[in-house]
Amino acid sequence: MHNIYQPLPAIVEEIIEETPTIKTLVLRPKQDFSFQTGQFIELGLAGIGEAPFTPSSDPNIKDHIEVSIMNVGRLTQQLHSLRKNSSVGPNDTLYPKLLSQWSKRIDVVTTVDAAEKGYKGNVGLVTTILKDFPINVKQAVCVVCGPPIMMKFTTMKLIDLGFSPANIYLSMEKNMSCGLGKCGHCRIGKYYVCKDGPVFIYEKLKDIPDIWD
Repeated sequence: MHNIYQPLPAIVEEIIEETPTIKTLVLRPKQDFSFQTGQFIELGLAGIGEAPFTPSSDPNIKDHIEVSIMNVGRLTQQLHSLRKNSSVGPNDTLYPKLLSQWSKRIDVVTTVDAAEKGYKGNVGLVTTILKDFPINVKQAVCVVCGPPIMMKFTTMKLIDLGFSPANIYLSMEKNMSCGLGKCGHCRIGKYYVCKDGPVFIYEKLKDIPDIWD
């Protein structure tokens, strides 16, 4: 069993520029590595630091791992500067190829804050596509992921629509540091996002104050 305190080296096999601010790193670990859906990894650069990221690749793929990273700080800026081997709108839409593939099998509805020429989807906040969407709240579950303020109002809208708190799943990726439940940065009430999450049902969190902070 791999020692979780021991860094696992990896090679950058490919870099995919998803948007002007987001890149996906395709990494090949030098040892066998696997993860489960919803888990995160600690990704770091020697002499720079490390931070938690949720893999964006299929957990069934074992020979490599993909991590999509937004350039927002010192570490992510350095990660964006890595090379192989060593205006808001449709241009910031992630995974356009995957969305096209999903649309062939399931109903995909998109929304953007500001539309650019040629965009045919909804324009507005995420909550606007829920207003008249044909949802059977008794048989459906919801998975909410994104900035805290968006998650907050989306969750409140889902409750208004009649969803049970037990059927709303939240990806609570707080400001983690150690990733092992020691530093306390990601604590929500009695829970630690790094150890007990990052995915929680709203039923567990709804009575805890300030969960969106």
